[in-house]
Amino acid sequence: MKFRAVVQTEPDGGLWAEVPRLPGCFTQASSPEELRERLAEAIRAYLGVDFDAAEPEGPDVWEIAV
Repeated sequence: MKFRAVVQTEPDGGLWAEVPRLPGCFTQASSPEELRERLAEAIRAYLGVDFDAAEPEGPDVWEIAV
């Protein structure tokens, strides 16, 4: 699978990135190489979460197909 990540540069020289197709999937690093590794790890961890088993916090969450 391939995902696009939005990469931002911090003023102190660090980097951070998020994967828009995976809400809440983001990471940070000090070099582009390290960021690529951490992004792959974050995506694998995100995809490995069993969302059906998670207890929602706050209001009910509904999934509607149209």
